[in-house]
Amino acid sequence: MIEPTSSSVLSNLNGQSSSEVPNNDADNLGMDTFLQLMTTQLRYQDPTAPQDSSQFLDQMAQFSSLSGIQSMEQSITRAVEGLQSNRLLQASSMVGKQVLVKTDQLSTSQPTSAISGEIDLPASTAHLSLKIQTESGQTVRTIALGELPGGRHSFTWDGLDQNGNSLPAGSYRFVGEVAEPIELLPEISLRDQVVSVTVDSSGELYLNLNQVPAVSLTQVGEVS
Repeated sequence: MIEPTSSSVLSNLNGQSSSEVPNNDADNLGMDTFLQLMTTQLRYQDPTAPQDSSQFLDQMAQFSSLSGIQSMEQSITRAVEGLQSNRLLQASSMVGKQVLVKTDQLSTSQPTSAISGEIDLPASTAHLSLKIQTESGQTVRTIALGELPGGRHSFTWDGLDQNGNSLPAGSYRFVGEVAEPIELLPEISLRDQVVSVTVDSSGELYLNLNQVPAVSLTQVGEVS
């Protein structure tokens, strides 16, 4: 004679070893196992002493709650994926446009060409100069911008060194220097063309530019 099943479905579900669990995908594992155990419990219960119906209702309520949480997680995942797709679509519309980004770095795979940007001065200065330096810190070009008040000021570099030669491919840095010490150093922003958009493994969007290294959307200050 088959003994009636008295243990709860959820207890069996929690205590089941990995070798006893059907080899289904993670989304269907909980539901399939629950229904299998509950059906077995109903089938083999003692007709003279049936399982308390309130116990089944309690088990169903617990599973319903778990199923609801899983459904909510799936909805959130779909919403996040939809938001990322929308952001990617918006970012792709920037391809071909000029963007002003907060960076002082330049990186080219071919000889340098003209590029413009802005210097944000925290205070007025009697003399401001813009230096273009190599990765090792060597200054290859100095541009005198003269006396300027505090605020944002535009500049353009023709891509040439101090002797009028085009600089080779490589990484360069723009450095702003003032005649007298001030609390904050000038902040450099460069203007460059967007050539493509990429998404990293974490879902972060990056703009690939012509001469400036890839930047995140948070670094973009102006689009034209």
